[in-house]
Amino acid sequence: MALCSSRRPGTGLLLLGINGANSKLCVSCNGSWSTAMDVGNNLISGAVASFRNSTGSCTINPTTTAPSCSSDETLKKDITGYNTTAAINSILGLTVVTYHWNSEDSSLDPTHTSFIAQEVQKILPDLVATDTTTGLLSLSYSGLIPYLVSAIQAQQQQINQTNTNVATLQASANIINLNCHW
Repeated sequence: MALCSSRRPGTGLLLLGINGANSKLCVSCNGSWSTAMDVGNNLISGAVASFRNSTGSCTINPTTTAPSCSSDETLKKDITGYNTTAAINSILGLTVVTYHWNSEDSSLDPTHTSFIAQEVQKILPDLVATDTTTGLLSLSYSGLIPYLVSAIQAQQQQINQTNTNVATLQASANIINLNCHW
């Protein structure tokens, strides 16, 4: 097996692969491809990319439609439970917006629904990162999941407490009705 690389003149494409066959990393600067990077091959049926650093790794598997990142307990320290009341207050403080990207045609392209990173940063700063080159902010959408789960847990606690209160009130009303002889 040989590692091959080639440039396609005039396309801005750099192709890397094993024997130039099914494996590839294609980078396009001004080509006609719809993605800037295409990783994988026809023979892979699982993960196509993996990224690692000192805290673990993330794997991208198209069949699961989401990245899968390290979360093993042995990689963590200072583990504590999160305050569910704080989570629900944080989630309730977020504003969902609709928008078009500046590069899109508002009359042709579909409207997107999301958040504004600057607004999220005020409430959940750990979910926002700043690109050191451009100064632009990015948002960790998967980082919202623990907050959403915690907020749902807080709501369920509130629902359970409300159900208990209603049952107590119903029992009290039944006792009063039994003791009343009209």
